[in-house]
Amino acid sequence: MQRDRSVPDPCVYCGFLGSGTRDHVPPRCLFPKPRPLDTVTVPACKSCNKSYQKDDEYFAVAMAAQGYGEDPEAARVWETIIRPMLARSPRLRRMISQNILDAPVETPAGIVLPGRRAIRFSASRINRVVQRIVRGLLWHHYQQRPPADVEIVIFRGEKVPSQVADMINAFTKIAWIGDTIFRYRHAVANGAPDTSIWALQFYAYTQFIGIVQGESFVKAELESSSAGTTEVK
Repeated sequence: MQRDRSVPDPCVYCGFLGSGTRDHVPPRCLFPKPRPLDTVTVPACKSCNKSYQKDDEYFAVAMAAQGYGEDPEAARVWETIIRPMLARSPRLRRMISQNILDAPVETPAGIVLPGRRAIRFSASRINRVVQRIVRGLLWHHYQQRPPADVEIVIFRGEKVPSQVADMINAFTKIAWIGDTIFRYRHAVANGAPDTSIWALQFYAYTQFIGIVQGESFVKAELESSSAGTTEVK
């Protein structure tokens, strides 16, 4: 069914009609210039859009720092976007300096690099941005705006249950923006269109899984005593 273009789009985050602005999904500061032409934007009210700015900057610092030694694009973002951002923001510089740890760094291949420094980031703050990205992509791909109280469960890539990983590989569609900068997979549940699964990867390194648990998913869980997974398409 075609959407009525005469009706203003609601903010995908709070539902306010006449959203007025567009929010970049994922945050624009993850992409070095020249930015890709196929970036995703979604309707957002001015209040939501402005309130997310600090979290977006924090998220960009975390993703670029974690991918710096793995992907040239992450290093380029750090040098061209993050360094100037830190120079402009004493608050952000102070936050980074207070969370630098002298600790060995382990590569994805399991190689431990001693004598390196790591930056500690807030998982809850990172997850907030990932949940917002999932909400934006839900609107972009499926024109869905889940209620604010719908649970979006976030896993880091290394903590994903094996059955969830198998389901992602078997059933999801793949998409990307800016090649290695942002790649993602997605699918909605068969028979439960308000339930979906999302696999997000930044700079070919940091991965997250987001599971949107809609009302139909919760109802099915209550009605079923089995521990099987929901089939997706």
